[in-house]
Amino acid sequence: MDTTTGYYWHIRGPYSYELTRVLLSERENGYAPSGDPLTEEDRRLASRVRSLVHDKIDDPLELELYASVWYLTPKRDLPEADRKSIVETMRCSKPHFSKERVTATLADIEAFRRSGR
Repeated sequence: MDTTTGYYWHIRGPYSYELTRVLLSERENGYAPSGDPLTEEDRRLASRVRSLVHDKIDDPLELELYASVWYLTPKRDLPEADRKSIVETMRCSKPHFSKERVTATLADIEAFRRSGR
């Protein structure tokens, strides 16, 4: 998958117009998931994602929460003011997530990035 595709803030989390066009085009052209086995790189990526979201991997709302917080979180250590800003952005944009859930998810993501998993 092309990881350089641009993503934008959307009501259900980060959204890519380009990726959507590619997927819809493939579906219209009769392409379906091949069922091919995952490559070693795919398996490593899936393992990393599972280690972050744990048993929540099949919950769309949890994935929305993690994807949204990940999108808003820069790849650096955050001062407390930046953490508060991320939590406030999430609370305003996605009020169905509590402040506590957003704060815990942010902490998970920061720990995940620090650990280099």
